[in-house]
Amino acid sequence: MVWIGAFSGGMVGVLVSKGVAFFARAPKCDGIPTCDWYIYAGVGAAIGALSLPWLVVSALRRAPAPAAPKS
Repeated sequence: MVWIGAFSGGMVGVLVSKGVAFFARAPKCDGIPTCDWYIYAGVGAAIGALSLPWLVVSALRRAPAPAAPKS
């Protein structure tokens, strides 16, 4: 889960950097989404690598929901 969380978090981080660059009217860099994409990707990967495994483990440790009574 750590690798999947890091990859998906990095992708979301690059999407956030694209939005920040659009609203801040940052200068364009040819061939890459934004000039400082690697900073956002690194922060997003770190958050994803920590949050996804935590969410999975907490979901696995939760008690199953009680079954609905049959009528």
